[in-house]
Amino acid sequence: MQPLLEAEYAATVRERWFGVQSAFVDDPESAVREASVVLEDSIGEIGRGLERLRRSVTDAAEAADGTEDLRVALLRHREVIGRLLQL
Repeated sequence: MQPLLEAEYAATVRERWFGVQSAFVDDPESAVREASVVLEDSIGEIGRGLERLRRSVTDAAEAADGTEDLRVALLRHREVIGRLLQL
């Protein structure tokens, strides 16, 4: 299953987060403000990842041709819903 955050974006978030943590000692208020920005950006990107995932699952379901394809489509839906319930 495709990740909700692309590897390159996740690496950028990690770098930003390490910077936020490092900055806290010298400027706690600014660090917390930047942490909020990192969180907001990350949640937005996860939303876009969820939309890409939804599209791929529903597109596959719409292209289903026969019972076996529909069974596979239902399993993909189950995977995604299960993943959402783990968040």
